[in-house]
Amino acid sequence: MDLPVVEARRFLRSLPTASGTRTAPMFAAPAGRGARLTSRGGSGTVPLSGPERLRVLDPLLRFATSLRAYAAGDAGAGASVWELTRRDARRCRWPRACCATAIRRGWPSSPRR
Repeated sequence: MDLPVVEARRFLRSLPTASGTRTAPMFAAPAGRGARLTSRGGSGTVPLSGPERLRVLDPLLRFATSLRAYAAGDAGAGASVWELTRRDARRCRWPRACCATAIRRGWPSSPRR
């Protein structure tokens, strides 16, 4: 699933802010040019455990051109990767510690060496 940055922002801001006691699996499903959260998996959906955790990507969207989501094999498997793409082709993938580090270092500046 590939979302333009405007649709990605709309999707991320529509996610719940707290996990509560939800145990049912959630999925991100394509909806027009954007995406929506659903409780049913299917073709083209991406599994999402703890959807509120994706909200950490919201501050990084201003540097991105798109948000991509990948599912590992069967959409019901539970594994997914969320990737922000920038004009200069550098990427930040979630879940990964680099996203938190990137925020602290003021991404999109050059990485510190």
